[in-house]
Amino acid sequence: MLSSHRRTAAGLAAAAGALLLAACSGTPSEPSTAPPASAVTGTVWVADEGDGTLTAIDAATAEVVATVAGVPSPHNVQAAPDGATVWAVSGGNQAVAVLDATTFELGGAAPTGAGPAHVVVSPDGTDVYVTSSGDDSLHRYTAAGPAPSGTLLLSDGPHGLRLSADGSVAVVAATGAGTVDVVDPVTLTRTATIPVGASPVQVAVGADGRLAYVSLAGSSTVVEVDLAGRRVLRSVAVPSPPVQLYLTPDGSRLLSADQGTPDAPGSTVSVIDTATMTVQDSIRTGSGPHGVVVDPGGTVAWVTNTYDDTVSVLDLATGTVTATVEVGDLPNGITFTPRTVQRPAVAPAVAVPDFADPDARGHGGDGHDHGAAPAPTATFPAAHADHDHGTGADDHADGTDHTGTDHTGADAHGDDAHGDDHEGGTGASGHDDGHGAAGPTPARPLVPVLSTFVAVNGAVLVGAALLRRRDRARPRHRPRAAGSPSPA
Repeated sequence: MLSSHRRTAAGLAAAAGALLLAACSGTPSEPSTAPPASAVTGTVWVADEGDGTLTAIDAATAEVVATVAGVPSPHNVQAAPDGATVWAVSGGNQAVAVLDATTFELGGAAPTGAGPAHVVVSPDGTDVYVTSSGDDSLHRYTAAGPAPSGTLLLSDGPHGLRLSADGSVAVVAATGAGTVDVVDPVTLTRTATIPVGASPVQVAVGADGRLAYVSLAGSSTVVEVDLAGRRVLRSVAVPSPPVQLYLTPDGSRLLSADQGTPDAPGSTVSVIDTATMTVQDSIRTGSGPHGVVVDPGGTVAWVTNTYDDTVSVLDLATGTVTATVEVGDLPNGITFTPRTVQRPAVAPAVAVPDFADPDARGHGGDGHDHGAAPAPTATFPAAHADHDHGTGADDHADGTDHTGTDHTGADAHGDDAHGDDHEGGTGASGHDDGHGAAGPTPARPLVPVLSTFVAVNGAVLVGAALLRRRDRARPRHRPRAAGSPSPA
């Protein structure tokens, strides 16, 4: 997601150049055209940011079961631990919404603030957390409702986040600041800010909450971070600027979706051995692999290919792609649940309420609300459409010191670097961290377009390219050219 602070043209050019410097380990495996060879059952949910839809894929058959319309610019999606509900952030409406995974009906929604990026659900399913890059905040909600229950100011440009398996630690990648914030999600306070490197996008947290792994789009590397010691321990280069990460359930392997840039798109998922912090395999996917999730057994992974509107199904034992599934436009976030869903008789659609304030783009003053009451929540009855408070903060680029955070003891990146999630490896009951709806594709609002990844920190001129593209029609599922725009 692009930081809300403006970057100079020179800075953009320099950062874009840095993104092209990547080292490659291993020889990519060619995709396979064989049918899925996995007994994994369940549902894979995909956020189609360009179409404003969520796609549900049958994990066993690799077939699209449903495409839910009516979620403007969804960047990220997360299944609840029990699989009964699915959460998504709507960049277009600045909202977090919850859907019934069986009926595809909207259960409720709440405001997020500008530029919502990622959403995660606590392991016990009672709380939901959303990062908002536009107001540099972490928002907490009760799952019932949902109802806002607190807001915490973070470092510049918070994007990806993950919880530890027991829900006691949250780690947030701050793309603009080049840091990760460590948060106590129960008290909603920040306990540490750790420098990690250029343009951190997403994290994966080890099962014991001791180590975290961070994707650095600015240097095409993945780093291992000691959360207690507040320092980077080791790093490994990947072929292209990485986006999402996901730990296998046993923590032995880390999958890195190496999306690349619009001008130099990536096409691999790097499989990293966490014991040696080396790339053990490089699996060739579609164009621009962005989101990644692994099943609870650690045998199958699913990857969104944001540049060619597909999802790749990966056999982790053989390191091959066993199926490719066409989904909606600009697929980004992805999540898995062992719960299966039935194909609906009518194409489902919901109506996520619009909480966006057109006058609240970026930062006004310091851009934050210091203590205002939570915004009201909109809750909806279960009905089908006919047709189908926290403390602590950080210094920001404007020089304002939002007091409450002690950064002492955080080692600079590189001092000691050796050169499970449901989205991301938390270890909680097999979830991620992780189309073709009727009617015209809606135009993309400014904030979600600028908040869509790759050069989250101004590393690539993605926002302008997406703005040029938003009203241009193109055939569905046609692979993009190398210079095509990138989503967040």
